[in-house]
Amino acid sequence: MEELLQFEAVNRRFGGVLAVDGVSLAVAPGELTALIGPNGAGKTTLFNLAAGALPPTAGQVRFLGRPVTGAAAVCRQGLARTFQNIRLFSGMTVLENLLVGMGGHGFRAGSLPWPACRRAETRRRRQAWFLLERFGLGDYAERPAAGLPFGVQRVVEIARALAAGPKLLLLDEPAAGLNRTETRQLELLLRQIHADGVTLLLVEHDMALVMSLARRVVVLDCGRVIADGAPAVVRRDPRVRTAYLGGEAQ
Repeated sequence: MEELLQFEAVNRRFGGVLAVDGVSLAVAPGELTALIGPNGAGKTTLFNLAAGALPPTAGQVRFLGRPVTGAAAVCRQGLARTFQNIRLFSGMTVLENLLVGMGGHGFRAGSLPWPACRRAETRRRRQAWFLLERFGLGDYAERPAAGLPFGVQRVVEIARALAAGPKLLLLDEPAAGLNRTETRQLELLLRQIHADGVTLLLVEHDMALVMSLARRVVVLDCGRVIADGAPAVVRRDPRVRTAYLGGEAQ
């Protein structure tokens, strides 16, 4: 089976700082993987490399076997992402945010006279409403995104990413800023998305969520992979306890 995402001996430098150091890592279709590590370990940099927002200094990143050459290209191929700091179009409604996510906001019904354009817009809106209802956002559809509670904004951002129909969804600290109830709801939502066939790769600091949700955990420290395996195995790894979980190596 072809890997969805591959890092092949990838380095990324920022001046004299080596943020990602020789990472070789593959994500297969159907995985639910968490990427963890202390602050500054290189997790978000690795996400930016995968999403085409940054080029590697050395090595290569591939998505569906093709080199990642830019954000627009990899998005068209089926990769979507969210951000630690939510990036919604705050002046737009929730519905409009989802239409942007699927590339349909510029073709509202009636904006062009041709029947094919109107039919395409109708299909886009139908799909957007399906996602809104599926994720409990129907009551917020016509509300500006900026005025929504933080937890709801997080769900909107995930729904917008899914509106593009991705094969792989990158989630950068999706539980950041959520309370315990919202985090539990997020876990259920991500399980549902994964069950629908979307491969998930998330960066997350909430260890309870990671150990409950992920089937595979990859640990970065100082830009290098120091552990990779099932959550229970990674939890016992003395290098992980030393680098991230606060224990001491035996």
